[in-house]
Amino acid sequence: LDVSDKYTSVAREAWRRAGLEKKIELRVGPALEEMRRMIAEEEERFDVIFIDADKESYDEYYEAALVLLRENGIVLLDDSLWSMD
Repeated sequence: LDVSDKYTSVAREAWRRAGLEKKIELRVGPALEEMRRMIAEEEERFDVIFIDADKESYDEYYEAALVLLRENGIVLLDDSLWSMD
């Protein structure tokens, strides 16, 4: 999930070079809305979830990620010690 097509173009190229483009599904749009939709529709769960989003909403992303995570999965949080002051 990402809100920007611009920045994900770099990732898509890296996935292509690594031969992973068919194993990674990118969804562009507001992540919290998409996560809530995935929960409501009981979509497949994830082994790893990496959160790098607006810091003010980290609690909401984290709580949604816990629901979307498989048993024994891992949630990674970027800049989790970053101060919002």
